[in-house]
Amino acid sequence: QSQFDAAVAKLDGSIPSLTDHQIEVDLAELVATLSEGHSRLSLPGLPDPMSDVVEIVPSEYPALAFHRLPVRFYQFSDGLFVIAATPEYRSLIGSRVVQIADKPAQTALNAVRPVINRDNDMGAMLIAPDFVATPEILSSVHVADDSSSVTLSLQSNTSSASNVVLAPLSTDSLASWIRVDDRAPNLSAEYEPASRTLLARIHVIQDAPNETVAQFAARLGELAGKHNVQRTVIDFRDCHGGDNQKFRALLLEIVRNEKVNRPGALFVLINRGTFSAAVNSASDLERLSNAIFIGEPTAGAPNSWGDPKRVTLPNSGLVARISTIYWRDWTTNLTRPWIAPDIRAPVSSADYFAGRDPAVAAALSFPEVQDFSGIVKKLIEAGGGAPSIVRLYYQRKNDPDWAGASTQDAMENAGQAFLARKSYDDAFLMFAINFKDYPDSLGASIQQVQSAQRAAPNDAELGKLAAKLGAMKDRH
Repeated sequence: QSQFDAAVAKLDGSIPSLTDHQIEVDLAELVATLSEGHSRLSLPGLPDPMSDVVEIVPSEYPALAFHRLPVRFYQFSDGLFVIAATPEYRSLIGSRVVQIADKPAQTALNAVRPVINRDNDMGAMLIAPDFVATPEILSSVHVADDSSSVTLSLQSNTSSASNVVLAPLSTDSLASWIRVDDRAPNLSAEYEPASRTLLARIHVIQDAPNETVAQFAARLGELAGKHNVQRTVIDFRDCHGGDNQKFRALLLEIVRNEKVNRPGALFVLINRGTFSAAVNSASDLERLSNAIFIGEPTAGAPNSWGDPKRVTLPNSGLVARISTIYWRDWTTNLTRPWIAPDIRAPVSSADYFAGRDPAVAAALSFPEVQDFSGIVKKLIEAGGGAPSIVRLYYQRKNDPDWAGASTQDAMENAGQAFLARKSYDDAFLMFAINFKDYPDSLGASIQQVQSAQRAAPNDAELGKLAAKLGAMKDRH
């Protein structure tokens, strides 16, 4: 409270020396100090990136509106790129952004971060590319000298970097945008016979004009019943939320459907655009289904404030939204910043512009194996970590259909795999869980560590692992 009050007093004292846009940016930064994604000042003239349906924020006073450059950016694993443009600048699509004004692209992205309302760093990664395409914001954070034009240094695959000077679009412009990817409908489901994949995409968790979420869930179940489904993929990428209650119908269909909710055959795709009710929905699937998560960490935190109340500031007409309800996750970890994927599938610019989808490819390449040992083995081979294995382990142990099945070999092999990776804490966790269920397994675990010690006698961390397992044996 004291820090917030001090920031208010500082802004209040600075107002006489600031432009209107600088005041708006500082107000947005003030709300962003709450460090949660739903509470925000919606800057007029710009899309509100954390709304369920992204729309341009209207402005009561035209002078307070922000303008956008005629290009849109996205931060891929290999840098910031132009992914869309107005027809006049379509040739810029696919170019890497080297500099914005006279600042390196990453410096500009870092400069706008304090203005961004977010739960975590993925939220900043989502919104920052939009903010660095806004001249008034660039000027307010001292990246650009003024907001009348912005110079970009761009580099294509076939040439060296060159400069282009862009003037912002007018606020009343109904600009058409050329982009590589197509916008997905609200709710879509299809069966792909070649890969025997049932694919459901959820862009917003809301009823569509011609179909409710409950009807969509029933349609998904009908598709599963009609076809020889090898795997099901539920795509929550770029789903900014919706209605938590409406997801119940889809959750029940997924969990109850034996053709869909099969171990090793149900995948949920998430990324930096997964936010709000979409994160709550992913959390439900994490807890109640056999899903394996693929993609990027979510922009929303599983434990977070939401359901923002709209507040219109009386003099400027600016619209703020302030959260009112705290949503609790199913885990005991109150501080986990996001739902992390079990298999990471970052998107590079080359993937995007070639139309490749690494997350879908990872789901399609996951072998058709439903036994726990095979799933654990393939998940670790795909880069999965200890938290993923532990979650799947407890799901298996608490499933009546599998309660009597042994997990001993699976967890022993997982420990050996993490040992080979030199992920010693993860290896210990696997061995310790296995020992709790199968005390006789400890001998094999110790033998594996001793063998590793003979190969690397000077590895101090490996020695610590051996000591912990030895102490466990002594206590037993």
